[in-house]
Amino acid sequence: MDFIGFIGLGNMGRPMASNLARKGRHLLVHDINPSAVDALCALGADAGNNLESIASRASVVFTMLPDSAAVESVVGGPNGLLAHASRGSVIVDITRGKEWIDSMEDSKILRQISESEYVTYSHIGTPITICAVTTSPGVISAVTRNESTIA
Repeated sequence: MDFIGFIGLGNMGRPMASNLARKGRHLLVHDINPSAVDALCALGADAGNNLESIASRASVVFTMLPDSAAVESVVGGPNGLLAHASRGSVIVDITRGKEWIDSMEDSKILRQISESEYVTYSHIGTPITICAVTTSPGVISAVTRNESTIA
């Protein structure tokens, strides 16, 4: 089974992950708030008990986290995604905020990824807006300033 990992189920991440679950995608979800994980499991997602289980089972992992410190911990920490990612893994970071975009140049994560031989990391320069009024439910408008991909 091909899993999609989703880490960060707050105000932005939960609606995105919920839409994927409702569309029948096989999700592994993780958040510091257990009730957010429970809500996604009720939609058919599986709980990723830790970052290692998500990194080792999901071919693509999305992160939607509150700030750069959280991203550095989740992606690059000693028990983070990079430490346990499988060959060919893709990590897509959609963390929002000017502070995170500005910190990308000095990011420890980018240095770690550049040393990795087999993980692709992409940060979508945000903001991301979930449209309250739209003709297509589940549509996310992403305004991207840039995309940094290291293969």
